[in-house]
Amino acid sequence: MKKWLSLFIVMIPLSMMLNVHQSKTYSQVKLAINSLQRKQNQLLEENQKVIAEIARSGAPTAIEQLVRSEGPNLGKISPDQVLRIVVPEEDVSP
Repeated sequence: MKKWLSLFIVMIPLSMMLNVHQSKTYSQVKLAINSLQRKQNQLLEENQKVIAEIARSGAPTAIEQLVRSEGPNLGKISPDQVLRIVVPEEDVSP
């Protein structure tokens, strides 16, 4: 009986320490998850901005503005500066 009582007395503080350790670990994991969620939200916002910028830069008006601003640098080239590459089609029948 004395053995059980001493075991019980030892187990109570031990279980309390384990509970404290588990709570500390949970808090640390929760902080890490919150930090990662904030980082994910920032990356998603940046991704949306980049996608919008890509859509805007591919629009005809954006291309026209680029051509007008680069106008003097963009000129016609002579035919001897054109390089034409012809790739023959292969017969792919089974």
